[in-house]
Amino acid sequence: MNVPLAVVLLLCCVFYAHACAETYTVRAGDNCWQIATNHGLSLQQFQDINPGLNCNNLQIGVVVCVRGGGPSPPSPPSPPSPGGKISYSQFLNAVTSCGYGAPGKDKYDAFINNYASKGGITSNRELAMFLTHILHESGGLQFKEEIRCKDSKCPSEYRSAGDPGDKFYYGRGYIQLTWSANYKAASQYLFGDANKLFYDPDAVARSEELSWNTAFYYWKFNVHNDPGVQNGQFGSSTNRVNGGLECNPCRAACPGRFEMYKKVMRAFGIQENPNPAGC
Repeated sequence: MNVPLAVVLLLCCVFYAHACAETYTVRAGDNCWQIATNHGLSLQQFQDINPGLNCNNLQIGVVVCVRGGGPSPPSPPSPPSPGGKISYSQFLNAVTSCGYGAPGKDKYDAFINNYASKGGITSNRELAMFLTHILHESGGLQFKEEIRCKDSKCPSEYRSAGDPGDKFYYGRGYIQLTWSANYKAASQYLFGDANKLFYDPDAVARSEELSWNTAFYYWKFNVHNDPGVQNGQFGSSTNRVNGGLECNPCRAACPGRFEMYKKVMRAFGIQENPNPAGC
């Protein structure tokens, strides 16, 4: 049964009512970064007091918390220990075992140096989930720009009021960042300056590190805090990344993602049964 997001979040708010001192109802044109800023919060603080909120699909009418208070809600289950740093050889094996070409060392360096600090990823199992989706979304780390928009820039799409006429906010990065509000939010998180990527969205595709780091930003604020993800349910991560097209039930690219995940887990040396639940 599909439960509307607004109902889910309302139930969450009832459960955690003692931990929220002030709420706000999402209106047309709102985004997480804007709501957080208007209420004196950082994006991280806003996400922390709204666990499970998908900032990439913020729906009008959803009630969100804008000021915490009272005792903190229970902590989610602790993830398994990291199990050691993934080597370049393991990374290489993970990519090639999924049928893609061998990645350069620069891709590994950007991946391994930032997954914890930028993505909040705390276990090799979650890291395997992340890499699986990155490989699927980017054609094996080949594409950093939305293919259909790369040449034309899709000038009539992804437009918002106030966007500069010579800037275009089509998909860029390994999990494609779209719309100016999301470029601003990612920029604020990564640089402490919302305008850096707003005025230079092309930087995401130019820079290997930014292609990874915007993906880590997306993961941290839209996937990482999902209880199913932390409990090892790969389908929960698929639901967060592309659930509208692939979940309830698992269909389209969903089964292929899971098969790829099993290969990445083996390459990473993770000794547990992969769990497809959550989609």
